[in-house]
Amino acid sequence: HSRGVAVPACRAHGRVAQGEVRFVICEALNGTPLRRLDGQVEIKALAEFVAHLHQQGVYCRSLHLGNLVRLGDGGIGLVDVQDTRFCSGPLTLRQRERNLGILCSHPEDLAWMRQGGSWSELVMAYSRASHLSLAQAADLRERVRLQIERRGARRALRRRQDFPASAAEILTPQGVRGR
Repeated sequence: HSRGVAVPACRAHGRVAQGEVRFVICEALNGTPLRRLDGQVEIKALAEFVAHLHQQGVYCRSLHLGNLVRLGDGGIGLVDVQDTRFCSGPLTLRQRERNLGILCSHPEDLAWMRQGGSWSELVMAYSRASHLSLAQAADLRERVRLQIERRGARRALRRRQDFPASAAEILTPQGVRGR
């Protein structure tokens, strides 16, 4: 446990290829990824876990349901700690907003967010667990909504850049252009 959060024990870490590639070797954290629980995760429990992370100063840049596991005791653990920062105090509202935006807009989790509840419900449950005022909760909800929109627009733009708009873009007089 790190700061009261179940995380895998790290055995080694470092950089390879002149420091361009980072690696972390950890023991497995026994549990089932929340993404595989098909909406059987209570929004309140997830919100309370994320609020606890943030109160403890844990900022996970890859916070999504595939990196959170349901532990045998019913709790939730964090399995990907490579992109995690441990701040000296609770996260700022701006950091919380960005982190919730990551969680609420992950492509593989959007369907779950629609089935088990909405991102808005998660943010409001988070706000209650974090003891935010109504004004702070409304502001956080709006800021997370904007984060979700921005992330969705960036994903759409990347998809358009990855795939040609028409067959004419990949055809040449000699045939199909190599990619």
